[in-house]
Amino acid sequence: MPSVVNCNCIIAPETSFSYIHPRILTLNNMVERLLGLRFIFLIPIGITFINCLFFIWLGIEHAYHGYVIVIEGHTEARPGLAFLESLDMFMVALVFMVFSFGMLRIFTHYDVKEDKLPGWMQIRTFKELKILLWETVLVTLVILSISVLIQKLDNPSWELLVLPGMILILSLALFLMRKEEGGHP
Repeated sequence: MPSVVNCNCIIAPETSFSYIHPRILTLNNMVERLLGLRFIFLIPIGITFINCLFFIWLGIEHAYHGYVIVIEGHTEARPGLAFLESLDMFMVALVFMVFSFGMLRIFTHYDVKEDKLPGWMQIRTFKELKILLWETVLVTLVILSISVLIQKLDNPSWELLVLPGMILILSLALFLMRKEEGGHP
């Protein structure tokens, strides 16, 4: 009795599997085709890196604005706030850079020897990239909350506790995840 395998191709039970109909993709062929598509990730990786460069530019602009305030002696304009916003832009750029280089490492350059890479880029799995991004976002949120606190220092309200609360929740979640895995916190 014949049986249907795939693509309307019929293989009889007594048929040897040394010949498979060309319309049936073997597992090896499917894996090879999928691995060939990994270079499509170069598009979002490139766009993410361009975002990184954009935030670096914004950080430079904020720093320049802070220097102008200091040089002209307008201390009432809070030059430190401009420098904190500059640092915040650089940290956001770092998040984009970590994401783009991590994706590049995982999807296209996974065969590069790790001794040629800096320590922060020795990423082998998507989970390691996620944890590295998690840590980077936490540092960025700390800097953002400091700059928001300084901006709203004259008019404090309960809403100022939202960012520190988010940081606390994300930090606790990261701590618990690492503790559960048996890694160091």
